[in-house]
Formats: sequence, structure tokens, C-alpha cells
Amino acid sequence: MKRFLILNFVIFAIAAMPVVAGDTTSYGDGVTLAEAVAIDTLIANPDDYIGRTVRVDGVITDHPALARQVIKDRAELSSAERLMLTAAFWMGLEPKEPPPEVDAG
Repeated sequence: MKRFLILNFVIFAIAAMPVVAGDTTSYGDGVTLAEAVAIDTLIANPDDYIGRTVRVDGVITDHPALARQVIKDRAELSSAERLMLTAAFWMGLEPKEPPPEVDAG
């Protein structure tokens, strides 16, 4: 089941890239800071950054729990499994619904 979720997330993210890449609208002057501050460092020590300009890198999502689970699940995949997911995406393969889980008891 977790591989199905990961594959769906990867396919959705990559499928959305052409839509995002086609938009050439620019907001602001762009990022000029070379070094990013980890968000957990910023949250742990907010007073250290008062009056400073900082760059924070990360993913913005409406579903942080799902994003954390996908990252965790992906980290548990072997190199071969990650390679298969990538290859499946580039070949345009769509994930199938997983079979229903059957209680073996």
C-alpha cells in the first residue's frame, strides 16, 4: 500500500511540473541569499533572526502529514525500488489500485 501511495505522489508531482514550468510569471526580485536556514533552527531560535533576511528551503503543502509519510516511505525503499518508480514514471505507466487487504487470520 505504501508503495502505491509513493508512486501516486511521485507521478502527481512530476505530472504537475509541466503546468508549473509553463508559467513564466515572476514575483519579486528572486532569491539572492546563498545559504538557507533550516526551518527547525528558525523556529527554535526566532530571536536570532529578528531584523535579518533569511532564506528557507522546503516544500509547501496543505497535507504535511501525508508529505512526511511519503518521505518516510521513500526512505525505506531500496535503490532498486526507487529506480523502478522513476522508470515507471518516465515510461508513462499509471499505478493500479492495490488489491484489497485480506485478513489472513
